[in-house]
Amino acid sequence: MKVGKSDILRVGQQLPASPRIFSRLAAVLKDLNTGVDQVVGLVKMDPGLSAQVIRLSNSVLFGFAEPSTSLEESINRVGFREVYRLVGLAAANQLFPKELALYAVRGDLVWENSLASALAMERLARKQGVEDEQAAYTIGLLRSAGKVLFSRLAAQPGLKIAPYPGPDVEPHLGDWERGLFGMDSPEAAADLMEHWKFDPTIRLAIRHHYDPLQAPDAPSEAALLNCAGWVVHQLGKSLPGEAAYWRRDPAKLERAGILAEAVDSVVEEVRTEFDVLKSAVAIG
Repeated sequence: MKVGKSDILRVGQQLPASPRIFSRLAAVLKDLNTGVDQVVGLVKMDPGLSAQVIRLSNSVLFGFAEPSTSLEESINRVGFREVYRLVGLAAANQLFPKELALYAVRGDLVWENSLASALAMERLARKQGVEDEQAAYTIGLLRSAGKVLFSRLAAQPGLKIAPYPGPDVEPHLGDWERGLFGMDSPEAAADLMEHWKFDPTIRLAIRHHYDPLQAPDAPSEAALLNCAGWVVHQLGKSLPGEAAYWRRDPAKLERAGILAEAVDSVVEEVRTEFDVLKSAVAIG
């Protein structure tokens, strides 16, 4: 089947609302005049998201002696930067299902890959000295959203699509996806994120991160996300069929504007932070 924007729009409307709220929160937090009431109002649009943010704010990650019982209290306690990260984690938890049958992987593995990618992007952006670590975090967190979309499309009644046969048969996941859907999952994710109204740089970074040197309109963040993929692969959290995209290349590092030594140093930093977050944020 060939997937068009109308298919992406239709499936996008069936997905949880939390990624759209996450997108709006990103825009709101860029305004220095944003108040707690605005942030609370956005998160409260999804009761399930609100409950998860409160739960996460009460986790051992923050170590407060007394648990918070309201969204307002949770946001005041942890601050806007951490609220953004918590909303992102909760949104990813809602977005990725228990299993992606089309890819023959468990949903928790996709979630772990998402979290590790977000942390790697955040750390790499910090090494670069960029101001907008928030965008880097978002890019890593939602890069696999297209896989959720393809899985939903493949599960439609009457369709019989065999799951991904594995890297031994199809070493480049994107080639297999294009053969089935006419596009790869990063392209589908970018179109989905346009529907969710994410910033163009975020969408283009995800669209081109499999091969950031081949697209003239690819931002440097696409190459940085490719480097983050290499970091995640070192942690053993890569997804099937993607390892071939993360090969080290001096041209990628140059395009990303980062040194190989900086990328190497991020591996253990992300491993430590990932383990802390995973234990604090038990998903489910």
